[in-house]
Amino acid sequence: MVQVSEQNLKEIGETAAREIMGARAEQVEVKAGVDHTGEPAYFFAFLIEQEGDAVRAALKRSRLGRKIRDDLLNLGDEAYPFIRVLGRDDWRKRESA
Repeated sequence: MVQVSEQNLKEIGETAAREIMGARAEQVEVKAGVDHTGEPAYFFAFLIEQEGDAVRAALKRSRLGRKIRDDLLNLGDEAYPFIRVLGRDDWRKRESA
C-alpha cells in the first residue's frame, strides 16, 4: 500500500474543500495515524463557515469525505480518511485533527 505524505494529504484536503465547499472552506489540518482497529488512517479537520441549511451541509460533508477517499484510492493509498468539519469556535478549541 502506498502512503501519501502529510503535505500531499493537506493539498488533497484543500483541493477537495475548495471544490466542494467553495469559499466557505478556510483551513485544513491533517494527521496520519491508526484507526480503532490498528489500520492506517488519516484524520482531517476543516475550518468551514457553517451553512444554515443542515441537510445541504450534511450532503456537502459526505461529498467531501467521498472526494478525499476517491483521491487517496486513485493514488494507491487505502488508508481511511476521517473527516471533522468545525466552525470557528470549535476550531479554536480543537486539540488536533
